[in-house]
Amino acid sequence: MAFELIKQLFEKDHINAIYRLGYYYDEGIGTNPDENEAFRLYKLAADKGNNDAKCKLLFLELIEENSDVQFLSGYYFGKGIGTKIDKNIAFQLYEKAAENGNDDALYELSLLYESGDGVDKNEEEAFNSIKKLAEKGHVNAIFILGNYYKEGIGIKKDKHRAFQYYKEAAENGNDDALYELSLLYDSGEGVNKNEEMAFKLIKKLAEKDHINAIYRLGCYYFEGIGTEINIKKAIELLKELADKEYANAQHRLGYYYEKGIGTHINILKACELYTMAVINGNVEALKSLNDLISNHGT
Repeated sequence: MAFELIKQLFEKDHINAIYRLGYYYDEGIGTNPDENEAFRLYKLAADKGNNDAKCKLLFLELIEENSDVQFLSGYYFGKGIGTKIDKNIAFQLYEKAAENGNDDALYELSLLYESGDGVDKNEEEAFNSIKKLAEKGHVNAIFILGNYYKEGIGIKKDKHRAFQYYKEAAENGNDDALYELSLLYDSGEGVNKNEEMAFKLIKKLAEKDHINAIYRLGCYYFEGIGTEINIKKAIELLKELADKEYANAQHRLGYYYEKGIGTHINILKACELYTMAVINGNVEALKSLNDLISNHGT
């Protein structure tokens, strides 16, 4: 109905209706999308002095030629900023921007190939795009390349190569890479096992308020990994995270209260922490909660 009414006004040469009809063709509102007809109507309205049409034409001109505009437009569609989320359009815009040399667009493009959002899932293409970007010194791409080697995404698993890329990214300021580096030192995968180095890196990262590192540091203090056992310090860190709604910390702390590990047994507190952990997405906490209720009738 709206389309038909606007079309009637258009036939009476109503300037705003000319622009609006172009918009309807552009978005496929009340009719099939038709970019050529939309452009023709935008130009007609602009020629008659419609400022909205002039802005639209300027945007269309920029999006054809400017890789930054293409990237930002793709980002807005990908994240749903000012518009509904549309991964297909985001992919098309990222692809155009990447072809025009925009490295940030190439990065986002690789993530879409990895996830299969907006395009058929293609891990090999994701790997090739990230590798190309990493070779240009893009720090986040170097980190993601480490992930791909660690998990075998688009390439055969290679923990040693993963370690090398994490190290490079960490040396260039990527904290997530530093975290992954510490895990490899802890496990001895891709590098000689070195618990002291794992502890050192995690502590450094925890001091920067990296939440996963704080949790890991609590575990290291509790288990004596790379440092002396310090149950008091471990519980302090877990309490700090539990207060911040960190589900893993809530679950672990609940277990300590249930079993009286480093603290007095407190079944009600354990029940409360398990419940909070479940609410915050910890699946294992649900089993712990059910077992607690079964054993203690809380």
